[in-house]
Amino acid sequence: MNTEENGLRIGVTMRVAEASSYRETRDLLARDWGKFLAAALPSVPWMPIPNRENDVHTIVRDWGLNGFILTGGDDWGTTPVRDRTEETILQIAEENSFPLLGVCRGLQAMQIRSGGRLAACPCDAHVATQHTVRFVRPVGGSRFGDGEMTVNSFHANGILEGELADDLEAIAISADGFIEAASHGRYPQLGVMWHPERARAFHPTDVGLLRSLFGFKETP
Repeated sequence: MNTEENGLRIGVTMRVAEASSYRETRDLLARDWGKFLAAALPSVPWMPIPNRENDVHTIVRDWGLNGFILTGGDDWGTTPVRDRTEETILQIAEENSFPLLGVCRGLQAMQIRSGGRLAACPCDAHVATQHTVRFVRPVGGSRFGDGEMTVNSFHANGILEGELADDLEAIAISADGFIEAASHGRYPQLGVMWHPERARAFHPTDVGLLRSLFGFKETP
């Protein structure tokens, strides 16, 4: 799919949070995502997708969405409405071969969708820290998959190397044996456990990954 000609429109999922000042449940998206998408895909329109699982098909159809990003935040199972929303998005992406990027929780969602399970990570190595990941396989024509890379880490749950779902293929692994990046064997889906949008200076590898996945040349 040449997305530059066919009009890529990306839907971005949101976390669930309770307002602190009064009783109200909100869908939230960090402003970092707007900055990252403007830097990596400056010509591509995108919109946040509300956590309304019964309306996902209508939203995707009416807004012409043909690509998705599953963002981080919320442990899987703690926000059922978001779980169901993202399960529906994964289904739509599969049925239409739409490209999809899973970030942190997003890769976990890909793992669960494919029949895999999650495991607790050592907090000192994976929560609010940085560590090195080793690439075991390159991805497409991007620079993603070359040697090692230092990434941020904000997750208490992950995927053990020996427990990666059969449909997924490892791309990067941490020193303590957790999957840090993976792709789907049948669909244009990639997932990373770090947060590219939170980097102070966006890493060229992350930008190249996003652009390659969504069908663009590496350089914006």
